Amino acid sequence: MLRRSRCAARGARGQDGVALVTALLVVSLATVAAATFMRHQALDLRRTANVIQGDQAWLYVKGAETWAKAILARDQKDSKYDGLDETWATTLPPIELPGGFMTGTVEDMQGRFNINNLVQEGKVDPHALARFQRLLESRELDKDLAQAVVDWMDPDIEATPPQGAEDDYYMGLEAPYRTANRPMAHISELRLVRGFDHKTYAKVAPLLTALPADTAINVNTAPAEVLYSLFDKIDEQALGELIKEREQTPFEKVEDFTASKLLQDAKLNAEAREGLAVSSAYFLVRIETQIGQAHVRAQSLLFRGDKGDLHVIQRSQARHP
Repeated sequence: MLRRSRCAARGARGQDGVALVTALLVVSLATVAAATFMRHQALDLRRTANVIQGDQAWLYVKGAETWAKAILARDQKDSKYDGLDETWATTLPPIELPGGFMTGTVEDMQGRFNINNLVQEGKVDPHALARFQRLLESRELDKDLAQAVVDWMDPDIEATPPQGAEDDYYMGLEAPYRTANRPMAHISELRLVRGFDHKTYAKVAPLLTALPADTAINVNTAPAEVLYSLFDKIDEQALGELIKEREQTPFEKVEDFTASKLLQDAKLNAEAREGLAVSSAYFLVRIETQIGQAHVRAQSLLFRGDKGDLHVIQRSQARHP
């Protein structure tokens, strides 16, 4: 009897131990499941917040773009020229927003050299080519790089010596591709052209643009290197003084620019004067907005018509996260 009682007691204790282990296991599983659920819920809330904040940031970008259009339309009515002394050319300081900030700039794209001026209706423009070569030299680059750019856009398949390149060169690369044989859609396309590695591209890209039409250079907004490219010969000191003069009194007519006393010794071809202007039609709006964790950078290329109507002809954006 005593032996049976002891066995029964041991059996009861064994069953209690199994029940305890089972209970602990259930509690552990429940704890893990609850923690996993809470973690997933936190991630879902964060994703939702990122989406909402991203949409808010993008709406602010669109609002800033609309503001830029209004400023440029008003400027066309009130001014005969486009210069760096005007409201549109002012860099916006960081503007505080609920949960973040926004900054923006407007740049005159006709202050840059339009790479698509090089080839018009399938033919090379000699004046545009000469300007581009001088622009390359101002950045301490080989002027013959211009030959490869012309070959990239012209419709024929004959390479221009010594540094031109057509399909036979590009198809022989490790990752082959063909020439565009058309105007550039964006200046970043220049990185595909022979001779324009990362370092070369970085040197010259801030002075270039790829606009969808033949455009004149705005002498009121062009940087020193672009102004330098307009002349067969010009004294650098005179060019610096010309830029200072322009900052104080922008040119209201092209004739005011060409008649400047500072350009008396400079050689500006009569034909080249046809490619100059004091007003512009193409502007690049850069906007950066951050709301919470959402960060949006956007660029919009605007075209301003003769009647003050503005259209977005190209837009790009980068979002994080």
